Amino acid sequence: MNNERFSHHEPCPRCHSRDNLGVWDDGHKFCFGCGWRVPSPASIANLKKKASMVENNNKNGNVASVDSDSFTYVIPPLAVKWLRKYGITDNEIIHYGILWNARTDSLVFAIRDEHGIILTNERYFGTNPNHPKYITQGNKTTNTCYFINKNTPKSLVLVEDFISAIKVARFANCLPLLGSQIPSNALKWAVERFKCLRVWLDMDKAVESLQQASRASQWVSNTRSIITELDPKEYGNNNLIMILKQYGVLA
Repeated sequence: MNNERFSHHEPCPRCHSRDNLGVWDDGHKFCFGCGWRVPSPASIANLKKKASMVENNNKNGNVASVDSDSFTYVIPPLAVKWLRKYGITDNEIIHYGILWNARTDSLVFAIRDEHGIILTNERYFGTNPNHPKYITQGNKTTNTCYFINKNTPKSLVLVEDFISAIKVARFANCLPLLGSQIPSNALKWAVERFKCLRVWLDMDKAVESLQQASRASQWVSNTRSIITELDPKEYGNNNLIMILKQYGVLA
């Protein structure tokens, strides 16, 4: 149970009401009129502290290395067919630098910095039934991948995987989580840049989507979870646009 005590009312800078903005003694604020929320200074400091710890761990070398010796741009037909199933184009394969790992029979989605590949998410296409479908090399808690779309400068959609991110990024800023949790560094990056966040995970992660949206709403009040019958990557362009408009990402 929270121990914060209500302090007073004051004008809301967002909806300009005279006294709808409630202020608590820990410094967090909430407008009972428009729903605008301001986290407490302690909450903001804690988020920055977590992100700083992640950055320091990265600088100190506490990150798994990425073995890229067996990577190639020659993608076999089986993997190309799988990409085509989701409507991924040749231009997108080139633009996002999708690779093939000949050693592990895996499609490689890579995050790069100025020094090269720092993280990969690989989708397995081999014959071993016990092999995990997806494997991540590198540390996803220290490296954030985001796709920028100038159509939505104030909005960001957080999705589960690279394919979903590539498709959503055709119309909106998008960040693939490579899972169902929002790392502290990714959340810090998002709240410093966007006023509208939407968490759109695969259908089997609907509960996690709601939980992560609730967590992010502590810092960005205009945060919602997008729940759809199909995974984001399953939709075509027209349906993607319709859903993004329905949830306030696109005008």
